[in-house]
Amino acid sequence: MFKRNQIQKTIIVAGVTLSSCVAFAQQTETTTATVTVQNAFTLTEVAGLSFGTITASAISGATSSIVLLADGTAGTSPDSGDGIRVLAPGTPASYTIAAAAPFTDLKASVNVDSISLSNAAAPAANPDFTVGNFTISNGTAIASLTSGALAFTTGTALTTDVNGALALSIGGTLTLPDTAEDTLLVDGAYTGQFTLTVQY
Repeated sequence: MFKRNQIQKTIIVAGVTLSSCVAFAQQTETTTATVTVQNAFTLTEVAGLSFGTITASAISGATSSIVLLADGTAGTSPDSGDGIRVLAPGTPASYTIAAAAPFTDLKASVNVDSISLSNAAAPAANPDFTVGNFTISNGTAIASLTSGALAFTTGTALTTDVNGALALSIGGTLTLPDTAEDTLLVDGAYTGQFTLTVQY
């Protein structure tokens, strides 16, 4: 009886020893991690912001303005003066974006909230216009465009297409400030500049 038990114990111990020596087959594979940076895209101005052709007379005690929305429609003037009459309607500034990432939301801003339009050929006493209350559109939606915030920071209003392209436009409000006395403005082109920034 004693010998039988001893033999059984020996067999069990031997089995454990054998199983601990078995080597299992294994394979290895080295993987490369990559990332592609695409910060660059192309922003092109197709046409500048034009408020068309007007008659203009600064009115004592009242400002006058016309509103050109980013989709090309005329908005309601916030001012009571009637010193501006439209002879030929204007058109919003238009831009194209190309070579951006497909189906990607973009953000837009301008460098200033308002600019002055002046006539370089006019005397110093001739009033200047101001342009502000900028708006931006992709042809469907319109949003306010300012220097302090990025337009369309949420949603898909400024979203590129499958080719990474996008068309957008900018409008604004042209204002003629009041003066001490009624003043007929000098004929000619009144110009000013602003900078549009578009980013991911």
